[in-house]
Amino acid sequence: MNLIPLAPKNRVEIALEYKMTPRQLTAKIKYFKLDIPSGDIMPKHQKMIYEAFGYPPSVKWEWYAHV
Repeated sequence: MNLIPLAPKNRVEIALEYKMTPRQLTAKIKYFKLDIPSGDIMPKHQKMIYEAFGYPPSVKWEWYAHV
C-alpha cells in the first residue's frame, strides 16, 4: 500500500478543498463541536474534520487510515 506523506494544512487550504471560505469552515467546525487547535491543522485533526464533514473529492480516506 502506497502511503502519501501527510503534512499540516492551514484553514484556507482545507476550506478550498470544500469550496468554502475560511470563515464558513470555522463556523462548521464550531457547529460540529470539533476541538481543533489554532494555527496549522495537523493530520490527526484533519482526519477529524474530514470524518465530520465527509471527505472532499481531492482527499482519499485511505490516506488517513493510519492516523
